[in-house]
Amino acid sequence: MSPYLKSVSFPLRLLIAICMSATSLGSYARPVLTLTTPDITSYYFHTDDHQGLGDKVLKEALSRIGYDLKVVPLPAERSLLMADSGGVDGELLRTRAIEQRFPDLVRVSESLLDVEFVVFSLQSASQIEDWASLKNKSVAVIIGMKIIEENIPESALVTRVNKASQLFDMIKNGRVQYAAFVRDIGDDFIKHHGVTGILASQSTLSAVPTYTYLHKKHRDLVPKLAQSLREMKNDGTFRAIVENHQP
Repeated sequence: MSPYLKSVSFPLRLLIAICMSATSLGSYARPVLTLTTPDITSYYFHTDDHQGLGDKVLKEALSRIGYDLKVVPLPAERSLLMADSGGVDGELLRTRAIEQRFPDLVRVSESLLDVEFVVFSLQSASQIEDWASLKNKSVAVIIGMKIIEENIPESALVTRVNKASQLFDMIKNGRVQYAAFVRDIGDDFIKHHGVTGILASQSTLSAVPTYTYLHKKHRDLVPKLAQSLREMKNDGTFRAIVENHQP
């Protein structure tokens, strides 16, 4: 014990010790990046205990550069607005379709995960081979999924909803012919909610990479995170996470 601590009363020594311990612990606490994600990504890409595929990949990448991860699910459009305003540190995963409208979000150049956009329907959608095939068709889409909003033909009869459950309800109730959605998220929703009779198209409307986006206040962190993701792909960690993921 230091001479200083010996010279003070026991209660004061105890208080000083507690404060010193807290300071010591705090000095080793890693900074946390708080990212939003559309609540439609729940189960597959994000879970409350951070065991979604997107959670696992980014958590490892951030850990390698000294950061922890927190993810907050929000409705898709609100998620973007929150991230772009700097209310949080960024977005977990998005396509490049957001970039023109949300310039304050900086893309991490190394992709996070690839996704396929397809249609879901009550019957086989073999006649739907691309976005143009949806001309004059009734289609449900989720508000804030920019790549879908940008590619749906103008002649399509579009119904916009907020949640995945509403997409599938629209199909089951015969209110739309198709729902445009991400294959993995849709398949995962069907699995976890016992949805029957709805099929995903075999054809892919488009397959694109997704990226993590950080608010411009974290611009200096972007290349470090990109390098961390590249290293994960080179050393086999990324592949192991993807292959072992069980949604």
